[in-house]
Amino acid sequence: MKAVIYARFSSSSQREESIEGQIKVCRKYAENNDIKVIGTYIDKKKTAIREIDKRIEFQKMIKDSKNKKFNIILCYSLDRFARTRYDNAIYKHRLKKRGVRVISATERITNDAAGTLTESILEGMAEYYSLELSQKIRRGLNTNSEKCLVNGSVPYGYKSVNKKFAIDNEKAEVVKKIFEMYLNDSKMVDICRYLNGLDYKTKHGNEFRISTINKILQNKRYCGYYIYKDFETEDGIPAIVTKEQFNEVVKKMAKNKKKPSASKAKGEQYLLTGKLFCGYCESGMRGTGGYGKLKKFYQYYSCINRVKKPRKCDKKNVRKNYIEDLIVKLCYEQLTDKNIDKIVKEVMKICEEDKDTSNYKILEKRLKKLKTQKQNLIESLKESSSNQNFRTMIFEEFEKIENKELVLEKEMLKEENLMNTLTPEHILFFLNDLRKGDIKDYRYRQLLVDVFINKIYLYDDKITIVFNVSHEKTEFDLDFLEKMESSYLKHSTNWK
Repeated sequence: MKAVIYARFSSSSQREESIEGQIKVCRKYAENNDIKVIGTYIDKKKTAIREIDKRIEFQKMIKDSKNKKFNIILCYSLDRFARTRYDNAIYKHRLKKRGVRVISATERITNDAAGTLTESILEGMAEYYSLELSQKIRRGLNTNSEKCLVNGSVPYGYKSVNKKFAIDNEKAEVVKKIFEMYLNDSKMVDICRYLNGLDYKTKHGNEFRISTINKILQNKRYCGYYIYKDFETEDGIPAIVTKEQFNEVVKKMAKNKKKPSASKAKGEQYLLTGKLFCGYCESGMRGTGGYGKLKKFYQYYSCINRVKKPRKCDKKNVRKNYIEDLIVKLCYEQLTDKNIDKIVKEVMKICEEDKDTSNYKILEKRLKKLKTQKQNLIESLKESSSNQNFRTMIFEEFEKIENKELVLEKEMLKEENLMNTLTPEHILFFLNDLRKGDIKDYRYRQLLVDVFINKIYLYDDKITIVFNVSHEKTEFDLDFLEKMESSYLKHSTNWK
C-alpha cells in the first residue's frame, strides 16, 4: 500500500512545530502497518471550517488522487482532514471512487460496522467542536463589545482588570508624553530617540520605532473611544489624552503629510543610544540637533536632565560624530589576539554553564516523568487482564503519553542542536572577520559597539567605559581625550 501524508495547523494557538509532530506520528503509523509513504501535503494557517476550498495543498492532493499513485491518505486525526460532515462526505466519496481511503494515525478505526460508527461519531464531534466554538466566540465578542469589555489585545497604556479597560499609569505617562512632544513640534524620530534613550520599551519589549509612534498617535481609543470592528462607543473606556489633544494631533498629522520630507541627514541614527550615560547624574544621553548661524545642521548627544525643564544637569553636549568615532575606535582596538582568545574562552565557558541550567534539562526531566508514567501503565495493564474497559482506557492514556513524548523529543533535539551550534572555531572566525570590516559602514560600526560596549559614562573631562569583555570600568582622562580629538580631526574617516 502506498500513502501520502496530509498535515495542517489552523490557528495562532498551534505552532508550526505541530506540523512536524503530525508527520512524525503518521510515518510511525505507516512503518508499523507496512505502508509506504511517497509524499506529503502541508497546509499552514488555514482554518478547517469554510476554507477547505482555499487549502492549496489539500486541493492539490485531491487532484493528484486521480493519478492513482497512492491509495491511502494518512492524517494525524480526522479533524485535520475536514471538520464539517458535508465536506468530509463529499471529499471522501470522491476519493473512494478513486480507490483512496482516509486513515487517522491516532484514532484506531476499523473497516467494520463498529469502525464506521466510530468514524461518524468522531467526525460529528469535530464538526460540533468547530461550529460550537466559533458561535461561542462570536457571541462572546459581541456581548463584550456591548459592555465595552476587552476583546483581544489591549493597547499600550492600558491593562485588563476583570475584563475591563484600566489605565496602566506608568505606560500612560509615556502615551501622554508622545502626544505632548508631537504637539510641541517634535518629529517622530526625535520622540523615538527620547523614549529609547530613557530605555522605555513597547508592549512587546522592543525599542520604539516611527511606525509605533504613528499608530499610537492615530489610535482613537486614547481619547476614550471603545472600538470593536465597526462598533464605537464614546467615553466607553478611560481616556489618557483629551479629545482636543487627539483632534489637534489628527489635524497636525494631516498637515505634515503635505509637507516635503525632511533631509535624510536629520533622521540619521544615533549609534550610542541606550549605551551612553551622563557621568554626573547617570541619566541617559540622547541624540539632539539644531541649526548653526550658517544654517548648517549639527548633531549632538545631550544629557536628558540637561534638556528637561527646569534643567537638572549641566553636562556639556558632545558632538555626535566625535564621540561615535572615538568609541568605534576603542572597540576596534579590542580586537587584539589576546582579547580574542579571552573572549572565545569566556563565551564557551558561559555556553557550558548554560547547558546545566538550560531548557534541555527541564525537558529531560519531563520526558523521564512520562516514561515513568508509561511504565506504571504497563504494570497496571498486567494486573487488569480481565477488565476490557479498563484495558482500553489504559491504551488510550498510553497513546496520549507517547504523543507527548514525541513533542518533547523534538524540542530536546532542537535545544541540543542550539547548544552544539556554537564552537570555539565559530567564535574565532567571527572575531577575526570583524577585523576586516569597513570602519565607515554604519552596520559594521553598530556591530562593534554591540559586541564590545556595555555602558559608557561621559564626563566633561573624562570617559568611563564598561566593556563586555571584562565587565570592569576602564577610565580615560582628559589628556587621552585631547589626543583622541586631535587624531579624530586629522583622521576621522580612517584609522586602519
